[in-house]
Order: sequence, then C-alpha cells, then structure tokens
Amino acid sequence: MAKRKTPTTSKVTRATTTAPMRVQRKPADTVASEDIARLAYEKFVARGCEHGHDVADWLAAEAELSR
Repeated sequence: MAKRKTPTTSKVTRATTTAPMRVQRKPADTVASEDIARLAYEKFVARGCEHGHDVADWLAAEAELSR
C-alpha cells in the first residue's frame, strides 16, 4: 500500500505588536536618591570620615532635602 502524502501547510505568522512601555515619573516633590547620597557623604566627610553613622547621615540628608 502506498503512503499518503500529506499536503504541506505554510506556517502563518502573526505580526505582534508590543504595547508601549509606560514610564513612571516621580512626583515633583520626591528627592532623588543621588542628591540624598551626595549630602549624606558631605555629612560623613564633615564628621571626619568616621564610619558607623551611614544610616543617620542618610536619614538626616533625606529630611533636610525634603523640606
């Protein structure tokens, strides 16, 4: 018995579109972490580069800049 030849079908490809990416913007009153880090570093240097107060410096800088 002869084998039946199955017809070949071409694959149908769909054009996919990606949704545009949403850019989340920070509110205008939000302080950039780079600015906080810069001021915290200045506080660190002003104290004589004494280690162990990084969190306190960060929080103080954050509070100072958010006023």
